[in-house]
Amino acid sequence: MPNIIGVDVDPDELDLLAQFNEANPDLFKFAARQLDTTVANLTKHEKFPILLAEADIDPRTGGAAAVVTRTARDVHGNMDDIRIQYWRMRPNGGQLLQDLIEIETSPSVEEGKTDINAVRVLGREVDPNDTGKVLLVMEAAKRINTALREGKLPQVAKIFDETYIHDVVSETLPIVGLDAQGGFNFVPSIEQGATDKEFELEVPAPIALALDGRGVNTLDYQNVMRDQRPVVATDPQTRIQFKSEVGIETNTRHHKVDASIEPLKAPEGVESRAIPDLTEEVWTRVPGDDPNQKGKRKFRLDKLSVLGEDLVNSDVVTRMRGLGIVNRIMKAMRKRRYPEVMDYLTEFDQLDLVDPLEPPPSMEEGGRLYMVSLLGNGRDEIIDDFGDQIGSTKIIVHEGLDKDGQLDRVAVGHDLGMFIPKEGSEYDGAVPDVVEWLKQVDHWFITHRHLDHAHGIGIYARKGMLEGKTFHATPDVIRAIEISLTKYDVDKKNWPTFQPITDEGHLDIEKDGVKRMTVEYSPHATPHSARTTPFRYIGRVGTNIIGSYMNPGDMRFGKYEQEGYEGPKPPASWLDREWFKRGLRGLAEREADIDAKDVDRQDTLVDFDVTSVKKRGWAVTEPEVEQNMNELLGGVFGDKGILLAMISTNDNRYETALRVATEQGRNMFEVGAAVEDTARINNILGVNYKAVEPQESGNIQLYLDHVYDTKLAALKTDLQAELEAGPAHGRKGLVQNTLEVIDWIEQRRHGYMENPSFEPGVDSPSRATLKTLVGRPSHYLYPEMRAADAQLAQKIDELGGKVDDRLPRFTATLRVSRGAKKTVAGMLEDDPSRRIIPVTGTQGSIAEMDAQLNKIAEGRSLFEADPEYRHTALPVNSDTDVIVISQSAIPGNEKNQKKLIDKLTRNRDFTVVVAMGDSFRVYNPKGEQAERLEALYGGQKGVEVQTEIDGGITVIGKGIHSSGHGNEKDIEAFANLINPDIAQPQHVTDPEAIKRTFELFDRLKLKNSGAIVENFEALGIDKGDKRENAEIESLGRLPASLVVFKLIRKFGQYFGGHLDATRFISNERRGGERRDGLMVRGGGVYEANFAEHDVEEVKRRLRDRRARQGVKRPEPGPRDRSRPIDRRRDRGTKLPPKPVPDANEQRRRANP
Repeated sequence: MPNIIGVDVDPDELDLLAQFNEANPDLFKFAARQLDTTVANLTKHEKFPILLAEADIDPRTGGAAAVVTRTARDVHGNMDDIRIQYWRMRPNGGQLLQDLIEIETSPSVEEGKTDINAVRVLGREVDPNDTGKVLLVMEAAKRINTALREGKLPQVAKIFDETYIHDVVSETLPIVGLDAQGGFNFVPSIEQGATDKEFELEVPAPIALALDGRGVNTLDYQNVMRDQRPVVATDPQTRIQFKSEVGIETNTRHHKVDASIEPLKAPEGVESRAIPDLTEEVWTRVPGDDPNQKGKRKFRLDKLSVLGEDLVNSDVVTRMRGLGIVNRIMKAMRKRRYPEVMDYLTEFDQLDLVDPLEPPPSMEEGGRLYMVSLLGNGRDEIIDDFGDQIGSTKIIVHEGLDKDGQLDRVAVGHDLGMFIPKEGSEYDGAVPDVVEWLKQVDHWFITHRHLDHAHGIGIYARKGMLEGKTFHATPDVIRAIEISLTKYDVDKKNWPTFQPITDEGHLDIEKDGVKRMTVEYSPHATPHSARTTPFRYIGRVGTNIIGSYMNPGDMRFGKYEQEGYEGPKPPASWLDREWFKRGLRGLAEREADIDAKDVDRQDTLVDFDVTSVKKRGWAVTEPEVEQNMNELLGGVFGDKGILLAMISTNDNRYETALRVATEQGRNMFEVGAAVEDTARINNILGVNYKAVEPQESGNIQLYLDHVYDTKLAALKTDLQAELEAGPAHGRKGLVQNTLEVIDWIEQRRHGYMENPSFEPGVDSPSRATLKTLVGRPSHYLYPEMRAADAQLAQKIDELGGKVDDRLPRFTATLRVSRGAKKTVAGMLEDDPSRRIIPVTGTQGSIAEMDAQLNKIAEGRSLFEADPEYRHTALPVNSDTDVIVISQSAIPGNEKNQKKLIDKLTRNRDFTVVVAMGDSFRVYNPKGEQAERLEALYGGQKGVEVQTEIDGGITVIGKGIHSSGHGNEKDIEAFANLINPDIAQPQHVTDPEAIKRTFELFDRLKLKNSGAIVENFEALGIDKGDKRENAEIESLGRLPASLVVFKLIRKFGQYFGGHLDATRFISNERRGGERRDGLMVRGGGVYEANFAEHDVEEVKRRLRDRRARQGVKRPEPGPRDRSRPIDRRRDRGTKLPPKPVPDANEQRRRANP
C-alpha cells in the first residue's frame, strides 16, 4: 500500500531511516507527537512515523495554504490510518483546517498488506467496496504525497479535478484558496491594516515548519534540514564570493530559524558587506494544561524579521509576505541553492526593505540630491507591448543620514503620466509605478495636461492611493485632471488636493523645521502645444544649497522669438525668459540669510525635450499653421464645411481653430467628448488670458469677438492711414465706402440700432431696436447674426460692391456647444461654407476607437445618423463637407492613420486633408479642388505640388500642423537661454536622436554626460563650488517596474466599470552593483500587488473569477446605424430595400 499512496521507501533505506530517527531524537519525538503517539510506542511496534507537510504563501494577497499527511508504517509495509489535511489562511487572518482524505485501515491477513475499512473525502463517505472510486482517491493521495516529498505545496484543487474526485463524491468540493488551474485564488482582503494584536498567528506545529520553508518529511531524511547548511556562490557582477548560512533549531517546544550572508573572497580593492540579520524567525508552543492536547498544541509566531526589519507586529498581509520571503530562502537552502533574495523581495512586494543605492552622506555634510526618471527615457519592455516610454514622470529626492545613522529623506514628484500599449495588447494602458514612492511623496507638480504627463493620476486615485497628496498645477490642467478622474469614476473622497498655480512663485518643503527642498515655478512659461509650466527643484539643508534640477516640460522655442523676425507671430508670447535665465539667484532675492555669491549660478542640471532634434532648422509654428490653414480653406475649400480633426489637448490648435473660424466667417461647435472637454475648459478659464482677460463664463465667444474686433480695427487703421496719405488712383471711393461699412459693423456689433424691418402696430415694440451682437449668450444670436449678415450684404450691394477685399462679409463668428440644438441645427441647414466643426480622432489607433473620426469611418457617427431616428443626429455628408486632419501621424502609428484615411475616402467618399510634417496631402480631391490647389500653390516660392498615383495631391512646404516639440534650432535657442551647468536629453528613446543631442550640446559647449539617464536610474546632482565643478553621477538603478491596467466596461458604457490594475517589477540588474550578496536570478519579471485594494475589485472577484477578454474594437450595431440601411451611402453590393410594414404594424407604431 505505501507505493499506492506515495509514501513508499526502498527496503535498503529502512535501516538508514531508523538510524536517522535514532540520531535525531528531537525530530523523532516531534513527529511522534503529531501522530498522537510516543517514540517508545513506535519503537515497540517497529514503526516509522510518516509526517509530510508543505506550505506556500500567495504574494499577491498574503493568503497561505498548507497540506499535511499523517500516518505510520512498519518494516513490512503495513499502514496505520492515513489522514491528509488542508489548511488555509485568508488574507484577513481567518484560518481553517479541514480533512481532505481520511483512510481507516487494519492489518490484513496477508503479510505486508493493509485492509481499507473506510474512506472519506472532505467528510463525505466513499464506499470502500467500490474499487474504482477507492482507486481514484488513492491516486489523489499519491499525487498529493509525491508533491509533498518533492518539497512543493500540492495543487489540491487541480489534483481533485484531474482525478475526478468530484465525481467520486457526486458534488463539487470547494478548496478555498487554490485554483483548479493551479496556483492561488485568494480574494484580497477589504479590511487592510489589522495588526498582530488582532491576529496573532497560531498554527498547528507541522504547518509552522511548512510555512517557514523547512517543510516536514520524515521519509526522505536526506532532504531534512536539521542544522546549519552553508551555501556558497559568486556574484557574477561584482565577482565577490558570498556564503549564505541558516541556523535551525526544532523541538517540541519551539522552532527557530536565522539566516545570514557574509563575504568570503573579493577582488583586490573591492569592498564587500555582510548581512548578519538576513532573516530571523521564532515559533513558540502555545501553553496549555490539557493532557489530551499534548501533541496538538499550536505554535505561535513570536518573532519575524527580514533584513533587520521587524514584521511580526505589522499588518497581516505584510507579515505573511515576510514569512513568504523566509519560505523562499529556506526552500532554496534545502535544495542547496544560494538564495536569490532580491527576487524574493520583489515577488512579495517588500523591496522597500532594501535600499538599492549606497548610503548617502550625513545631513551635516549636506546629504545628497538626486532625480529618478520613471517615464520618459526608456525603450525597455518590462512586459510585452510597453516599450518606447516617452512622457515624463520624475521623483526628486534629497536625503542624508541623521545623527543616529538613520535615513532622513524628503521627496517630490514631477508629472504622473500614462502611455498606451501597442495595437492588439490586452491592456488599455500603463502608468509609472509610484506605489512605493507614494509612501514618501506628498507633493506632485504637473507641467501640462497631455496624457503622458498627467493622466496617471486617475489610476492611482481610483485605487484610493492619493489621500493626503497635493497636486500643484495651473487651473486648466487641474480641470483636465478632474475630467480624467470623473472618466475613471473616482469617488470624490479619493480625489487628491489640488493647489492652483496662478502666478510665479515657490514652495518650500520643510522637515523638522529645516528647509530641505524649494520648488519654483512660472505658470505657462514654456511654449508647447498645451500650456506648460516649468519647475525648478532645489535641494538644500537650510542655507546649504546642494544643487538644482530644472524640468521645462515639453517645449518648443518658436522662431518668432528671434529678434528681427518678420513672419507671422502669435497673439501673445508665453516664453518667460527672465524665469529661465534666473537659475538659483531667486533664493538670495527672497532669503536674506543665503549667501548671494553661493547662488549666483545657473541651474545645475536641466532636462531638454529633444523629441524632434533630428529635424534641422526651426519647427513650424502655430501662427504659420493659422496662415496656411486660412489660405487652404479660403482658396480651395471655401465652398465646403470643415470637420477639423485635432488632438483635443492641443491648446494652440484649438485657439488656431477659433482664429481661422473668425477669419473665414465660419461658425463653430465641437463634436467628441475630449474636444468638448477642451472647449468647456476654455469657456470657463479663458482661451488666451495673455490676449484677453477671462470672464466668469462665455470666454470662447469673448475671444472670437476679440479676434474679430482686432482684425476689423487693424483694417480700419490701415484704411484711415491710406486715406490721410492719399489713396492710389481709383481707391479713394473704395476706401471711404469700406470705412463707412466698418462703422456700421461696429455699431451693429456693439451698439443698439433701429430695426429697419420694424412695422409699427404689427411688431412688438421690443422689436423696434436691434440689440448688440457682442456680450450676449451666443446660443441666442444665430438668427440675429444671419439677419445682420443679410443687412451687411445689402449695404455692400448699395455701394455697388466697391469695398476693400479685406472687409469681412459677415458680422460675427459664433461658437456654441453641441447642446444648443436649435443653433446647431441652423448651422447645419445653412451654407456649409459658414461652419467649421472640431472633432476627435486623428490617429485611427485602438485608443481612439470611440473618437468621432473613427466612428465616421465605420458608419456609426452622429454625422451619419438620421434625425428621424436619432434626436442627436448631426447630418453631414461627403458632398458638403471636407475632413481636415491637422495632426501628423505619431511615429509608429502611420499604418493606423493610413487605414483610417482609406476608410474615410474609399468607404465614406470624403475628401481628406492630412498634415504630414511641414506639408499636407489631399486624398480623394473632387470637382475643381485639384485645379484650385495647383493654381494656389503652383507658383509659390519654396512650395511644390505633387500629384500622386492614386490621384491624391501633396503640397510640400506648407505645414498645417505644428509640433509641440521644437526642432534642432528651437532646442539650441532654449539651451542658450537657460545655459545650465549640465544639460541632458529627455522625452526621447531614439538612439540617433540621443546622439544628435549630445553633438548639439558639445557644439554649444554645454557640459553633459554623453549618455542618456535611463528610466529607473538614480542621478546624483551636485552644483559644486563653481560652475566647472558641477557634477552628475549615476548612483545606481532601481528595479524597473510599471503598472498596467484594463478598464472593463460594457460596450457603449462610458462611465463606471471595473479598473483592473497590476504591478510588474523586473529585477534585471544594470547600473549600480550590490556588494552585500543580495542576488537576483537575472531579468525576472514579477507580478506584484497594489499596497491598497479597490473595494469594488474585491467585490467583483468574489462574484466572478473568470478570465477577462482583451480590448476589442467595437462593431457598429443596429442602434449605431441610425440611418435606414437603404438610405446609406455605402459603396459595394446593393442592399435589399427596406421592408414596408403592414397596416397592423403601422397602427402599432402609431399607437405604442
